[in-house]
Amino acid sequence: MGASLWQILDHKFEAVQVIFLLILIGVLVAGGFLGAFLWALNAGQFDDTTTPPIRLSQEDSAIVSSPEERLPKEIERK
Repeated sequence: MGASLWQILDHKFEAVQVIFLLILIGVLVAGGFLGAFLWALNAGQFDDTTTPPIRLSQEDSAIVSSPEERLPKEIERK
């Protein structure tokens, strides 16, 4: 005749268990990535030690607005 009500409910309960298991695994993986990111952040992996000296040397050229102003006074464009 078919499956009884208990068999149907038991099957649905197994599906809910699988969903909860997948959610738990997803939360654990996300927590692992968050922990790795915080560890790398604390260990100084994202500290930029080379760009500040380069940026400091390039600030003077950023103030000049046009190419004509960069030319020496002896050489003028005509």
